[in-house]
Amino acid sequence: MRKLNVLNSLNPGDTPNESNRVVSVPHQFGNNRMSAKKTKEDMEKFAKGKWILPIDIAAISGDIDLVKIILSKMEESNIASSSFCLSIQNDVMLTLELAHAGANVNQKDLKGSTALHRAARSGHKEMVVVLLQVGADVNVKDENDWTPLHEAISQKHLDVCPILVAAGANLSATNNSGKTPKELGIDCGLTLEQVEQSLEIQSR
Repeated sequence: MRKLNVLNSLNPGDTPNESNRVVSVPHQFGNNRMSAKKTKEDMEKFAKGKWILPIDIAAISGDIDLVKIILSKMEESNIASSSFCLSIQNDVMLTLELAHAGANVNQKDLKGSTALHRAARSGHKEMVVVLLQVGADVNVKDENDWTPLHEAISQKHLDVCPILVAAGANLSATNNSGKTPKELGIDCGLTLEQVEQSLEIQSR
């Protein structure tokens, strides 16, 4: 994978300022295509006023070697406050590297979703397990009060739900529509038996 020119003169303890603010991004960010070079105005609009650090860009690119180099030059406080490095990443090894370096595994994106929300929504079992192992909050809520369990069951990822339940997912948690995961699962077309089995609920 092509490395991005984000190292520049990064030194330990560097913090964002006008001279080292990153204004270029990889050609693909999540599901949205973006050009390799963006103007500062475009980047500011994209970032919604947040600073974009080299570690964020390296994580988005999925280049684990570049991530390791940048991590070696960063202070833990900067890693922990990095805005995007975990919340958008879907690479297990890269996520482990970032988490072990001190990145905030419960960092929320602009819609309040965490990496665990995203992994549960996509049905990425291995990522769900890894995130839980490194301290992801199983009951964290997004801006619509959805927990990772709401995400998993809404997408009918019945193999992911038991993992979240075993980790302590709150079966009584309600979203902004007042729906528990069980109720949401039925609304999304699952049978009562499927929901109860996935949530390990005994029929009464």
